[in-house]
Amino acid sequence: MKLKSDFVTNSSSTAFVVLIPKNFHIDAGDIKILWANVSDKNDISVEQVQTEVIDLIDVLKIGESVWCYAYDYTHPTVYETIIKLCRENNFILSTKDLNGEGNNVITGIREEKVNEIILNSINMDETFNFLKKESKDVKEN
Repeated sequence: MKLKSDFVTNSSSTAFVVLIPKNFHIDAGDIKILWANVSDKNDISVEQVQTEVIDLIDVLKIGESVWCYAYDYTHPTVYETIIKLCRENNFILSTKDLNGEGNNVITGIREEKVNEIILNSINMDETFNFLKKESKDVKEN
């Protein structure tokens, strides 16, 4: 298994796990589109890319996924723009090479889920520390 830290442009499949904070807001004018990829030949306008990126950021915020080259796919320019936006804002938590053709995916994680994981981790640490202490106390008695 290979871990990648960036978007790949070859034919391998890549999965990105992102956390976009609830309070993150972006306007169309803030979206830096990969201009070289947007032209009349790409059957998508700059305005459409901006609109779809804004809509899909909201999809990722609630923990849903965005696919590129799948059955119900996102246009590659929109997908790459989202990856660029996530990279620039340090929203990418993990990247994994899926060793396949196409079907790149961005999966969002809700803030609440991350908080729950962190709290559970803290509680487990506290529980283990308590059990270690109890075990030590029993041995000493």
